Amino acid sequence: MTYLRSIFDPPATVRSSFLDADETGSAGFRIEVGEPVGGPLVLHVAGGLDAATVPTLGDVLNEAVRCGRGVVLDLLEVVDLDRSAAALIGSAAARLRGDGLALTVAARPDTRAALGVDPAAAGAPCHATFADAFTAARSGARGPGAAGR
Repeated sequence: MTYLRSIFDPPATVRSSFLDADETGSAGFRIEVGEPVGGPLVLHVAGGLDAATVPTLGDVLNEAVRCGRGVVLDLLEVVDLDRSAAALIGSAAARLRGDGLALTVAARPDTRAALGVDPAAAGAPCHATFADAFTAARSGARGPGAAGR
């Protein structure tokens, strides 16, 4: 079962959390969604990203694409990332890029290596810190509510 917890902190942000440990067996897996006004969607992911948890991340990324929002994907607390997660991230980056939006990633070196490709070449520039990823997303974001509009 996926649990959704939303916190409304108007007017600056809306944050939601998806907790899916019951069905996946992946202890500690969670996705927190932040929606800063005028900025990209922020997805903080923790725990393992594997075949059991990737569908939940896929649903959230698909919604971001449908809403026409750029995405900052914070993987700094991800402890394991398999090929299905890397493929999903690459696919989401391509779809967003096709809409003139960006997906930027914050990840530790071991997580970047697990992606298996150069994230920048795949269209998802990877940064060592969340602040760098968010700044890059804000400066390069295009779309509704993005900086520079």
